[in-house]
Amino acid sequence: LDLVLCRFMEQHFDGLDAEGVEAFASLLARTDPELLDLVMGHDEASVPGERDVLSLIRNDAFDKSRSSISTIS
Repeated sequence: LDLVLCRFMEQHFDGLDAEGVEAFASLLARTDPELLDLVMGHDEASVPGERDVLSLIRNDAFDKSRSSISTIS
């Protein structure tokens, strides 16, 4: 989870608007198991801004051509 979030921070955080920053902070306030479920797509956020940020996180994390995660396995 830390690798995924660090990559998101490096790639996308500076491009977020105020609503996106607030949504990301809201996601980070969740417990690790809750956040992992959201990132993995096992659960869905109810707040539209959080869903938008999760979409960016998921797209970046699961794009094997760019993801640092793909080099770990």
